[in-house]
Amino acid sequence: MTQANDNTNQNASAPTKKEGQLVMAEREGIFCPSDLSGQSADNSNGKETEKNNNGAEQKMQEILENMTVETSHLNEVMSEESKIINEVCLSLKEVLKKLHVSFNIPPQDISPQRRTRRVILNEEGNLVFVYENDQRHSAFLAEYPPEMVMSVLWVVIPELGKAITTYRKKMNARASFFEKVKKELKVAAKTITGNDKTQAINGPSTQTVEKETPKAKS
Repeated sequence: MTQANDNTNQNASAPTKKEGQLVMAEREGIFCPSDLSGQSADNSNGKETEKNNNGAEQKMQEILENMTVETSHLNEVMSEESKIINEVCLSLKEVLKKLHVSFNIPPQDISPQRRTRRVILNEEGNLVFVYENDQRHSAFLAEYPPEMVMSVLWVVIPELGKAITTYRKKMNARASFFEKVKKELKVAAKTITGNDKTQAINGPSTQTVEKETPKAKS
């Protein structure tokens, strides 16, 4: 008799199959907003459930359409970004070659890998990685990921501004030197050409006059 009661209590406390499925679904992180199989059509709220299902399907369709539009826009932005990055890197290469400068980039700002010993942006616009085993990897800056290109530019642009200022001062000093040389040469040229003109006007200082020998009469 006690065994029968125990069985009855166990059956009463045991969850039904449907409840067990719900518990399993919650444990596995499964979420379904509505029953899309139509098994609940025999319930009293069947019409309301079907209406909710239709609304959920319509909302899902709108989300998918929005994803398609956003993906298309994303593709355009990525393509435009790639084009702009390439143009920026080409212009940077021209400036670096003109100034004959290269920059050391802190490895921790570019590559978190500990085996990276040095990172250099040379005057050819190539980003060079020097590793602890002295191996090197070099490629044009535009070929690296956009995030890495941005990190390089954050370091290089301020230093490049200083390099341009230094180059401008160098050009000013050189221009001043040529200006001084030009003035001195003008004075020298004027002096030399002035003496030549004076000699041409006055003629030679001494002249030899040859007397004509009279011819003998025949």
